[in-house]
Amino acid sequence: MPRVISRYYRLGFRDGSRRGYAAGFADSLEAGRQAGKNAFHMPFEGTSIIIPTYNQRKYLMECISSIRKYTRIPYELIVIDNGSTDGTVEKLRAKFDGIRIRRNTENLGFAKAVNQGLMMARGTTLLLLNNDTVVTKNWLENLLACLRSNPDFGLVGPVSNRIGGEQRIKTSYRSIQQMKVFARSINRRSPERWKRAERVMGFCLLFTRDMFRKLGYFDEGFNIGNCEDTDYGMRARLLGSELVIAGDTFVHHYGSVSIRAIGKIFAGIYAENKRYLSAKWEGYSMLKEEISRLAQGTSLTTANLYPSHVTVKGADGSIYWIEDEIRHRIETADGFDGVRLSVVDLRSWTEGADISGADVRNRLDLLNQPGASPSMGTLVQTPDGQVYQVHNRGLRRLANWKTMESWHMVERIQVPISWEEKAGFGEFLPIVSPPMIHSLEL
Repeated sequence: MPRVISRYYRLGFRDGSRRGYAAGFADSLEAGRQAGKNAFHMPFEGTSIIIPTYNQRKYLMECISSIRKYTRIPYELIVIDNGSTDGTVEKLRAKFDGIRIRRNTENLGFAKAVNQGLMMARGTTLLLLNNDTVVTKNWLENLLACLRSNPDFGLVGPVSNRIGGEQRIKTSYRSIQQMKVFARSINRRSPERWKRAERVMGFCLLFTRDMFRKLGYFDEGFNIGNCEDTDYGMRARLLGSELVIAGDTFVHHYGSVSIRAIGKIFAGIYAENKRYLSAKWEGYSMLKEEISRLAQGTSLTTANLYPSHVTVKGADGSIYWIEDEIRHRIETADGFDGVRLSVVDLRSWTEGADISGADVRNRLDLLNQPGASPSMGTLVQTPDGQVYQVHNRGLRRLANWKTMESWHMVERIQVPISWEEKAGFGEFLPIVSPPMIHSLEL
């Protein structure tokens, strides 16, 4: 082979080799990334412990040390730092290995931090834990035993020294060392000390991944902290799940350290959150009884309590038309907005064919024709002012004014019907407000 041809041959071979290697490396890298993504989202048989934190480094270190000492069953630890300025993240990385950390640039509040942790979690069970807690011997084993003992148990929490409601018990210890001795006397497996309750606090809260899929994320309409755990429990009870206090599990709680740290503004935040909770669940007792009667033991998800004939928005900005529990992506959604829902809620509906924006506008126009006869998706109003949505040959009651507002239904025409006309309809599950979602990634 002539020398010049040989030289170009060698150069071409080397160039081809480099290109082939680069292409192969890129393909392998992408395949590795995809495999990592798939593995990341595959649940593992263990508990994801999620700790939101803000500027309480000392308490957090003590909390994590106690978890490492007293947790002998599979778990992963996820810390969501809400913009701490006291070196929390640096200290965590220096002192502990194997902790998954999400660092926010500002204090997003409890609900958003919890939701970030739930999104990251891979465990088959999920546990929310305050940063100012100290766990004790057998704590997680006992909580899991309680949770797994009955399929109706939805949310489970321990007893503690400094917490509101039925979870608070009398204690006599004066130091953490004495607390550990006290906890050993409590943390002996005793199912007879498990107690159903109307509320379980979020300072230490355990539930299954299946329960999370049914309930969805925490409501981000609550500001900073407080009331969002009450809301989550109320939602669980609406689906027929029970809240349980595991009286054979003690977790020490220093007591709302992060909340106290925000100072004087807390009173205003708490009052605002209480107003939001009250408006959202006005008439809750009647609502709970109604759902229990109509569900007749059927397993429900939160999406079963959502309306039909509405537009909703996903995390990627896609707008969907919801009709008869099927979601249709709107192909040309210019001019449309929708109620922001999480991917968990969106996946609760069956995926249907795409639909054009023009078709959706026509369907909405039909719902808002004055004097029209009630048809599927129409809002009707009885003489007492109660609003319902027509569903096949039945009616679904809108729980309250907040529900109408949440689903952007306030401006829709409500066709008046008489009591006699109402009697001709069947009765279906009522409609409730969805949790507010602000986080772009959920």
